[in-house]
Amino acid sequence: FRGESEEGAVSSIVDSSYNDSKALREIAKIWHNEITHRFSRASELHRAVVGAGQKIALQTAQIWHGGWLRIAPADKNLDVLAKVLGSKSDTSIRLEEIKRASHLLNERHISAGQMISQSLKSKIAEWQGDISETGATLRIPQLGQIDLVVIESISPSEELQDRSMVNRLLRQ
Repeated sequence: FRGESEEGAVSSIVDSSYNDSKALREIAKIWHNEITHRFSRASELHRAVVGAGQKIALQTAQIWHGGWLRIAPADKNLDVLAKVLGSKSDTSIRLEEIKRASHLLNERHISAGQMISQSLKSKIAEWQGDISETGATLRIPQLGQIDLVVIESISPSEELQDRSMVNRLLRQ
């Protein structure tokens, strides 16, 4: 979509649909800006969190520090980070504002994802053409285009598949 991944498309839809989304993203990322400024490595963050009496895995600290979260960790984890960063940190001072911004963005991302899903299901169900070895391109209004590889069948009911399974099937 628009030259982006699915996650990027979701953010683009949210940002183009709501004027305040970019400002909300700035608020929601305060915690991340502070931990990367204060801790040069995820292992330092991990030691600080454990030293504050909290139990987390090093991998969790790596996810937080590496910026792999689209928005923010769960509220209880934001509370942990606020505690570790200290009462004078922006994260502590603006904690409730960060949580509100994160919740609102999460709701908007879910809604945009559902819109993408419905549009894809509708367009794919309408497809009447052939799909060659190189695939076929479908244009979806307000979203962009997708490239179809092969459709074996379209189920009349939803069936969730793990992303790794879908990616493996697409590679075959």
